[in-house]
Amino acid sequence: MLAIAKKMLESYSPTEIVFGENAFDRLEQEVCSRTPKSVLLICGGRNSFLGSGAAERLAAVWQRSGITPQIFSGVPAEPDTNTIRSIVETMNAVSPDFVIAVGGGSVLDAAKAAYLSWQTEMDIVDLFGANVASEKFPQKTFQRVICIPTTSGTGSEITPYSNIVCREKNLKYIIVDKQIVPALAILVPQLTYSMDNALTVSTALDAMTHSIESLLNFRAKDAAPEAESWALKSIELIKHALPCAEQPEARSMLAAAAALGGMCIACRPTALPHLCSYSMWGKVPHGFAVALLLPHFWRYYLEGGLPEIVKQTMKLRAIFNGETPEDIIRSCEHFIAEVSPFQKLSKVDGFDSEMVEKIAADAVLNPVKLQTAPRPVALNDAKEIIYEILRKAI
Repeated sequence: MLAIAKKMLESYSPTEIVFGENAFDRLEQEVCSRTPKSVLLICGGRNSFLGSGAAERLAAVWQRSGITPQIFSGVPAEPDTNTIRSIVETMNAVSPDFVIAVGGGSVLDAAKAAYLSWQTEMDIVDLFGANVASEKFPQKTFQRVICIPTTSGTGSEITPYSNIVCREKNLKYIIVDKQIVPALAILVPQLTYSMDNALTVSTALDAMTHSIESLLNFRAKDAAPEAESWALKSIELIKHALPCAEQPEARSMLAAAAALGGMCIACRPTALPHLCSYSMWGKVPHGFAVALLLPHFWRYYLEGGLPEIVKQTMKLRAIFNGETPEDIIRSCEHFIAEVSPFQKLSKVDGFDSEMVEKIAADAVLNPVKLQTAPRPVALNDAKEIIYEILRKAI
């Protein structure tokens, strides 16, 4: 099961993915071959950097390569526009020609956003949306971040996405741009051993939701036909490994599954569950939010009567046992409830009619996912439709 996943990772070209215990050898090779004048290391808290073992492994790389990096630490779990501006200030001071991000998806997202902001000299808020930098600087060659994830979920080490909170609007916004696709992803499952159970489950459910949403996104099937096999393998690995995540082999499976999920959404994006999760930041960890939202929008897609959604759903019958699409959704819900501290949306603190109204209202502020959803939602109807879907969950 894992061997097949590793071959899939090796075949991916937009990002070079190096998986396994010896992956840091490839990082050292890259550092030495580029002989950077200035290296900036961006990381989060002590647990993800020191506790994971990443700091110790990187220290060996620096010693052998003769490099002393500058460090920006303390990226929070929900990086906001001010976080990005602070990183850019550091970049102004050190002029990095080599940026390495170590941590969970939030750290990786922050590094990607900041490096783009610094290279374009554009404020972070002006980069929100799709392909802003690519369209404004069509001839520019951008330097890209090297990512070392210490969690197994977001797939940010592979994707063209960066999610950043705008506190003024109390909403999470997204940058979508090929220019922030990481150049190199160093995947060492041992770095994820320091995650506690809640973080392990939340990040794995995020990866599972990525893969399911990608599978359902039949409208983008021509972007990467092989993405279906990536998605099915990712979901299979998570379903098998998450209940026994304390085992080393299971951790390796989850790390591979997260990367496969990132590969999936890089070419077949997420839609309404992720869109609506942006309004739940600070209320519940992201992975739990998207997993709890998923079944409600999955049913909405099916209610549209599109045979393609039925077909795509039934491809999961070997993983989530069932004879009908509804059986499969219920089986998926049961799995989520088994592993998650939140059995349903209504059990999330603060998820009430007021929150539903906010989610519905916020959805129109990030319109791109409304139109790329398997069952597209017109901007003028989005607030009412999303409100009705989620009202049933209260």
